[in-house]
Amino acid sequence: MVHWPKSTVGRVMTIVIALIVGLGLVQSAIALSGTFVWISLAVAVLATFVAIVVHRRAQEASDLALADAPSFADILPQWNSRRDLEAARQGPTAGTPPSSGTTESAGARNEKDAVERV
Repeated sequence: MVHWPKSTVGRVMTIVIALIVGLGLVQSAIALSGTFVWISLAVAVLATFVAIVVHRRAQEASDLALADAPSFADILPQWNSRRDLEAARQGPTAGTPPSSGTTESAGARNEKDAVERV
């Protein structure tokens, strides 16, 4: 969709720029007048119009599809309760104790435990 500025200066500048671009296109078309130029211009305008219509229809369909969809705020309590249930099922082994040393010493400690168990 087209963004329309909120300030008066922005609106005036948008109109002025559109007029300058439009007049430039008309002058170019007149200077290069021929059937190829006019056909190309008509095809460009038609393609732009079709693209805008298709985009608006797709946006309306997307808005309609998402109108009744649950929001993140609706889903978050379900996720939290699911997480809490999983934690309760797994018991105290679900959490890992905080490491008190560097990762190198923790890795060495795990290797020693693994060797002793074997």
